Amino acid sequence: MSSIKKKGVILFLVEGISDKIALSLPMTCLLNRSYVQFQIMHGDCLNRTDGRTIQIIQSSIRDVMVKYSYRKSDFTRIIHIIDTDGSFIPDRCVYLSKNSGVEYFSDHIETGELHETIARHHRRTAMAEKLAHTEKILGIPYDIYFMSRNLEHVTQNNGGKVSSSHKVTYAEKFADRFADDIFAFTDLLYKAGVAAEGDYLSSWHDIMTGTNSLRRRTNINFLIEQYFDDVYSVR
Repeated sequence: MSSIKKKGVILFLVEGISDKIALSLPMTCLLNRSYVQFQIMHGDCLNRTDGRTIQIIQSSIRDVMVKYSYRKSDFTRIIHIIDTDGSFIPDRCVYLSKNSGVEYFSDHIETGELHETIARHHRRTAMAEKLAHTEKILGIPYDIYFMSRNLEHVTQNNGGKVSSSHKVTYAEKFADRFADDIFAFTDLLYKAGVAAEGDYLSSWHDIMTGTNSLRRRTNINFLIEQYFDDVYSVR
């Protein structure tokens, strides 16, 4: 995992607006010695049938560079946060359903599009594993972290299907709750059964094992650990 340099720009790449709403303020407070920017990827860039995931990431970084007149040397780190969507589970744990869409359970997924879902899982797993071992993109230190099954599962313990409007509502409530309490934010991500164990790479191995990607888990605690001295020195 990449090392930390003080000051400079830390860019967060997130899937949607709810991720930005929920995380931008707490992360800006947490990383208060750096300039924090959020870039929305508008969906799941790991599920690319054309294999252009890294090019999409590069394009997003360049968009931020143009928008804010940044140079590559201005960035100290790229933080990419994804939802697992339970997609790292074995094929045998994906069941065909008469209903459309995808339903999540503690030990399996039910879907009306069996073959398409399994193919998507394979693409996402392969790309997530590649990105977990990627140290730099465009020469900038890069790390990728997961929320399982998604942001709402980790932050609200709601692992079911959430509409777009409810995602935003949850995110706004989350941001309001932790706007003035960064310690509560870090403590939440260190709850037993939520925080990943081991280290950065072993957390990726663990989340890709069995049905773990359906469980409530995040490895963003490893990001927070690197800023403990800054945050907890004022407690």
